[in-house]
Amino acid sequence: MKNLIHKRQNIFYRDEARQSQFVDDILSINSKTRILDLGHFRGNQLEIIQQKTKFAYGYDKQDICTLPNTTNNFDIFTDQWTLDNLDCVYCFAPEFGGDWCRFDILVTKINTSLRSGGIFILDHFNFNSFPIGKNWKDYKVADSFVSLSHYTRNQTDMTCKRVNILKDWTKEDMSIVWRVFSQPEILEIMTHAGFELLNFYIDFDINQPISDWGQIPSGKRLVSAWTKK
Repeated sequence: MKNLIHKRQNIFYRDEARQSQFVDDILSINSKTRILDLGHFRGNQLEIIQQKTKFAYGYDKQDICTLPNTTNNFDIFTDQWTLDNLDCVYCFAPEFGGDWCRFDILVTKINTSLRSGGIFILDHFNFNSFPIGKNWKDYKVADSFVSLSHYTRNQTDMTCKRVNILKDWTKEDMSIVWRVFSQPEILEIMTHAGFELLNFYIDFDINQPISDWGQIPSGKRLVSAWTKK
């Protein structure tokens, strides 16, 4: 099992404490900071941030998280939210969005929810570093489940076939497809939605800003930060 976990960590860097710290590094969170987590899932990052501000919220399609200020069974593309004057919206789970082809609609909603100068942070997973046609497997082991995923990098999207084995040995099969944007595409979409790029970063490290996605080696995470004009 250790080998499976090690292999997974080489593919996608997941450290909720570091991801939450990245948000804090950019925002300098205080007790009045208003934050929205899109795709909070079990709320691992959100729980850390909620220790710093009571105005940290979460939306997700799934009914899993029991943290305060979270709304489950929520479609961020079609459902309307009433939160506004937010200091930050972040999304560290872009694979949850089967409707990622409508990303332009989503970022327009995000822009409307942010205060002037508010920040949007997006985890791109750096799928562009994998050649088209590449297949690989990803493993995640948690207390209540084991997740086995098989990914395929296509021309403009990713496909993932996933099996979750739960604690009671029941099995969940999932198939997910989401859009993978190039650097020019994401810049055009975000600029049109009213955002200005702060920077691209490697592995949630504010000390590793880059300008060219081609500088990121395979297996490293790509994250971007944007400010509302």
